[in-house]
Amino acid sequence: MKKYKILLVGLGSIGKNLAKSLTDKGYNINIWDKDQKKTFALCKDLRIDYKKNILKSIKKKNTIIILAIPAGLAVDSFIQNNTKYFKNKSYIVDIGNSHPKDTISRFNYLKKNKIKYISCGFSGGAHGARTNASLMVSCDVREFNFLKKLFLDIIGKNNKKFLKRIGENPNSGNYTKIVHNGIEYGIMQAIADYYLIMKEVLKLNNDEIIKEFTKLQKMIGNSFLIRITKNIIKESKFKKSLISNILDIVDDNNTGGWAVSLAADCKFPIPAISSSVEARFISRQKRIFKNFKIKNKDKIELHEIKNKMLDVLNLAIIASYLQGIGLLQEIINKKKIKINLKYVLLSWMNNSIIRSDLLKKYYSQIKNNKININSIFKKDFSTTKNKDLLDVLVFLTKNNLALTSISSLFTWTNLLVKKKNISFSLIQKQRNYFGGHKLRFHKG
Repeated sequence: MKKYKILLVGLGSIGKNLAKSLTDKGYNINIWDKDQKKTFALCKDLRIDYKKNILKSIKKKNTIIILAIPAGLAVDSFIQNNTKYFKNKSYIVDIGNSHPKDTISRFNYLKKNKIKYISCGFSGGAHGARTNASLMVSCDVREFNFLKKLFLDIIGKNNKKFLKRIGENPNSGNYTKIVHNGIEYGIMQAIADYYLIMKEVLKLNNDEIIKEFTKLQKMIGNSFLIRITKNIIKESKFKKSLISNILDIVDDNNTGGWAVSLAADCKFPIPAISSSVEARFISRQKRIFKNFKIKNKDKIELHEIKNKMLDVLNLAIIASYLQGIGLLQEIINKKKIKINLKYVLLSWMNNSIIRSDLLKKYYSQIKNNKININSIFKKDFSTTKNKDLLDVLVFLTKNNLALTSISSLFTWTNLLVKKKNISFSLIQKQRNYFGGHKLRFHKG
């Protein structure tokens, strides 16, 4: 790899911080962004030569191009406009959230030009890029071994055991990152729902809320998302950081929707994830109904519900993990994609946004690249927990609150109960009536 020049393309929060990290780790890199002011400013900051026409100047060199630009058209445009400058045997490592189908088409296009394209799942945000990130790498074993030192420097040399080739299909890393982001959506929604209840219904102050999140943190174990939420609440003591000053709308970057689409392709239920994606969509809709506030003065009920709420939100987070891992397993089976589940969970354990001790637990339960998510959840969801969930739902209804993480948990668990659900039987008959679809009957 010593004969190769590294060019980092895209100087947003991820690209800029990754450039700083690699420079600190001794790499002699070039950088480029379509915004030349950004390029010039960072070159000055990193004390590296600014070359306006850097893309043209790399023509004579074997190059490793790291793409840190928005997924989709920006990637296609960059590749189509600049392939002529890349020498045969160059590598393009794309760390954006690319769609699996896009990756296959780029892979085949670049293969004709004798350029290797590796789409690599990346997690850890700007901080991970600056220090140590999580990588979901899928490629040919020779490519992996060639780029191993670079990958190791991105995730941190002390994290060698977490660097594995999760698959060999060009787009395995994309599938893995999409599922990762789906899990992330579900966990974030559950945490946010818990915050809303504590702040607006239980009327807890910030210190009390932090204590409750500390309890949840102990149950989940070293959750990055819970930890940063506690930090956010601490910061909100200052006026400019008040959560109440922030608009109550949430954007998304398509990956959550892709996770839902993949679940539909595989006919696999992920209500914790799909409901959190839809909640973001709804947050951007115009509010049209009057808010009916209901005062709840029963202090005994509030005290009892606080503990039950903690258990229920813990289950909602567990559901997000298990449904996501279950979806990845279905993708492997239905799409015939080679992905090593254990290696995926290893990569998530290291510096990813969804890291927590739960991943260690699930890692240990994968046998022969299979995991029984229903069996795991059955052990977590006792009769007592079911009663707690029902009590919480009644409480929320009385307080005119619909929280997607809890509603989706109830839907999932209730429909998995061993009882006849005649609504499904009726739908089957409706399909038979108007479409001639075959009916299935009980044996005997």
